[in-house]
Amino acid sequence: MQAFKVNSIDYLLKPVKKAELAESIQKFKSLYAKKMGVEPDYAALARLITKRGFQKRFVVRYGQKIKAVDVEEIAYFYTDAGNIFFKTHDNEQYPMDMSLDKLEAFIDPDKFFRVNRQFIISYPAIKEMYTYSKSRVRIILQPPCEMETIASTDRSGDFKKWLTGNGEFA
Repeated sequence: MQAFKVNSIDYLLKPVKKAELAESIQKFKSLYAKKMGVEPDYAALARLITKRGFQKRFVVRYGQKIKAVDVEEIAYFYTDAGNIFFKTHDNEQYPMDMSLDKLEAFIDPDKFFRVNRQFIISYPAIKEMYTYSKSRVRIILQPPCEMETIASTDRSGDFKKWLTGNGEFA
């Protein structure tokens, strides 16, 4: 809200979607660039926007213990019976105090993808993939998960683009 008080153009939420960014830049051009008489340095603006500070590790508490886990060690995040957990590549499971919705803003979308309401997975956690009904993708995770992991119909297209690793899925 503070941004709008100082005459901002738009407010973009992470992960920034290309279409929304393009619309904001166009809005800026039409409103201010002509008045300023100078073409802005869009390359510098893009570098500033993409300079990300994602979470490097998570601190978890289980029982009387506290542990810091590097994000690179995490295979996937998931929800089960209303509780949020993550599983490491070493098959260790830890509880989290954050919803998957909030978590998405803290993790690098190049490394993790939310395939449905229950799972956010990392690429190295994908063991196998199979076609599934309605253009969905069934994912076998490593380490294994007892719950079935299927990319939802809404997310399957973006998931397939994310798999290419070129960062152009949003």
